[in-house]
Amino acid sequence: MKNPIMAAILSFFSGIGNLYLELYTRFAITVILGIILGYIGTFNANVAGFTFVMYIYFAYDSYIVTNALNNDHDIPKLFAVIPAY
Repeated sequence: MKNPIMAAILSFFSGIGNLYLELYTRFAITVILGIILGYIGTFNANVAGFTFVMYIYFAYDSYIVTNALNNDHDIPKLFAVIPAY
């Protein structure tokens, strides 16, 4: 069993929580989005705020996915549309 709190905390570091959960596609997507938004956020304060919200979402997503994995439920899709397992 994986710890959902640990996964959520690790997800603040650009998707490392997904790596902890062994969800490599999901990890790659979150890292790429984190890099792109982080780069754009250095030039635009509005995007920087959005980037922070995305990291909150990634932490929440990792928490939900961990609970689904621990309870043998289906893994929810990333952003409710991308089946990234």
